[in-house]
Amino acid sequence: MEDNSTGGPPSGRSHVVKFTRHSEHALAMEVGLGEYREVFFVLVGERSVAISSFDETDPTHPEPAVFVFPKPYQWSLDLDDDELMVQIWQATGVQR
Repeated sequence: MEDNSTGGPPSGRSHVVKFTRHSEHALAMEVGLGEYREVFFVLVGERSVAISSFDETDPTHPEPAVFVFPKPYQWSLDLDDDELMVQIWQATGVQR
């Protein structure tokens, strides 16, 4: 299991983006920006992508969101952390 962090969790920091890669097909992304906290789990198959997310800071919707969609051309988990975060946010943002 590989753990990569951008921003890091030391106290006093206002943002954290942490990736935990479980395999070439699965990863978790934890995002914290100020008061906002959301967790994403990404699974990539041969033809589809599944992303589940949970916004821990939204008391009006205490349910996970699940997105399953055809795998976009050139979708990859083998990106640097910033590109990967944008790819995940773009995929879920379009679906929300």
